[in-house]
Formats: sequence, C-alpha cells, structure tokens
Amino acid sequence: MLNPFEIGSVNVLEVVTVALLAGAAALVLSRGRNARWARRAAAGVGLLALSRLLGILALQWLLWERQTAMVEKVRAYSWMQAGLWLLSTAGLVLLVVAVLTQREAPVPGSDAPYAQAQAE
Repeated sequence: MLNPFEIGSVNVLEVVTVALLAGAAALVLSRGRNARWARRAAAGVGLLALSRLLGILALQWLLWERQTAMVEKVRAYSWMQAGLWLLSTAGLVLLVVAVLTQREAPVPGSDAPYAQAQAE
C-alpha cells in the first residue's frame, strides 16, 4: 500500500514542515526586531528546517542513485543521518539559548512606568 502523503517518493508532510519552519524563522526574526535572541531563535529554527531538507535530499539520493553499490549507499546514508542529527541538535540548542537569553533581557520600555513609580 502506498503512503497517501507521498508524491514521487517525496513525503509532502516533510516538505510542508520545512516550509513552516522556514516561515517560523522569518516570523521570529521580524517580530523580534532583530534582537540577539531573535537572531539565535531564527538560526535554530533555520537549522531545523535545513536538517529536514537535507534529510529529504539524502533519502532521494539513497533511492535514486544507481551507480553506487547498496552497501556503500547505506553506509553513507548512516553517516548523513548522524550529521543531520548533529545539525538538528545544534538547532535545538540555539532555540533553548534564545529562549533563556530572551527571558534575561528586559523588554525596552515595558518597565519604564513601573521604574518611575518605584523611584517616586
């Protein structure tokens, strides 16, 4: 039975995930007003999108490459998967760092009325 989400051995849900992650990175960067935490978060989400896209390309290479022996393809694919795991882990670490640094940094202008009331 064929997967209903695949078109030409490309999973449509994977492609939609890559598009949504890229859109989320752009949205975070624009809404964060180019702050340091927003750049880190956008880079983290971008790395997640890149790892998904490279995973799609690696699978396509595994399926459609005819010149290389299957044993060599499987060995290379396992190394590719390890690299993609490291890439997505780096993206998640950047996201965590962005969230933690965003909480430390005060939002400019939000505490100003409170600080003035405390000073009086």
